[in-house]
Amino acid sequence: PSTTQVSHMVVHHSATSNSVTNYTLAVRNIYLYHVNNNGWNDVGYNYLIAPDGTLYAGRDGQGKEDDNIRGAHFCAKNSYTMGICLIGNYSETQPSDSMLNTLEGLLAWKAYKEEIHPLELEFHPKGSSTGFDLATICGHRDGYKAGVFSGCQTECPGDNFYSILDTVR
Repeated sequence: PSTTQVSHMVVHHSATSNSVTNYTLAVRNIYLYHVNNNGWNDVGYNYLIAPDGTLYAGRDGQGKEDDNIRGAHFCAKNSYTMGICLIGNYSETQPSDSMLNTLEGLLAWKAYKEEIHPLELEFHPKGSSTGFDLATICGHRDGYKAGVFSGCQTECPGDNFYSILDTVR
């Protein structure tokens, strides 16, 4: 695993079924999809959060800090990011209070640890000629800027979560 100095925390959703109750199996299935279908060497996210608020480790740092392992989740601009996946489809439903409490705790911990200011913008990726100012806590969809950076054009992390992202920050 490659390490990175995190300056941005990127929130995703898995866009999978909202009726799943075996969250450990859901995490395993995301891992298998990322490894077997995408050809990655591990799950793309650093962390995953279930609707019941359970926090799962994603990318395995193999002895290094998992939160500083470069993932595969942000449109080939993964350096300086930590990826967090909310299990479920938040274009179809609202995230639960338990999920949001865990997410806010994780974001607050990482922001404190790395001295990241949750309400600020920082240039991403550092040293790039194709980057732009990006909220330090952002949604996956924020990685696309028409005419500036043609990353992944996506609805992720879902409209229902995205509409409360400012409150989460």
